[in-house]
Amino acid sequence: MQTTILLLLLQFVLLSCSSTQIIKDKKGVKHEVSCQPIYGNWCGKSYPAYEITGIKPKPVDVWDAACRDHDLCYEKFGSTGEKYCDSKFANQLEILDMEGIPAPHQMINAYNYFKKHKPYRQFFVTFDDLWDASNVDCRGNQGLPTLFCNVGRGRDNCEISMGYKGKGVTCSCTYPNIQGPYGWIPGGTLYGRQKIADDF
Repeated sequence: MQTTILLLLLQFVLLSCSSTQIIKDKKGVKHEVSCQPIYGNWCGKSYPAYEITGIKPKPVDVWDAACRDHDLCYEKFGSTGEKYCDSKFANQLEILDMEGIPAPHQMINAYNYFKKHKPYRQFFVTFDDLWDASNVDCRGNQGLPTLFCNVGRGRDNCEISMGYKGKGVTCSCTYPNIQGPYGWIPGGTLYGRQKIADDF
């Protein structure tokens, strides 16, 4: 019971945290902006601060591009278009998922958050994602795409969250034994190569 309360308190503290970043606009004037980085160059609250800098960074992959489209939709339609933009964003994420492109955990969280027209939506945030969302680095995932280990299992190729080692490096995914509809499915370790979402 005490452990559960401590974990809930930690989640609350991490979610309420936001970091700040000093940025320069085109004239070299410094501004302090708040951010809650989530992923890539575009996914996160108040991130990137292109309204001040005038600089719109390149998305790191297709998921980050979806976040950019969502931000620009807000810019185009304002507060009156939020429902439309959120629905369009959720649909775009669904399409990418249906195409079999593996999704970073952060994007699954974003989908659950913005798919407000879903009757019973769930918003599950893992501890790792909470830590990412409150990281002091405002660049969000250090401006790099998530790497996945391609072991030939479609969407089940595992996400590599421990450091960025680059595309093509040997990697492995370890799967537990799971109870299936017709008995136990044995787990084990499969080996493959690291890829980013755009390469699937």
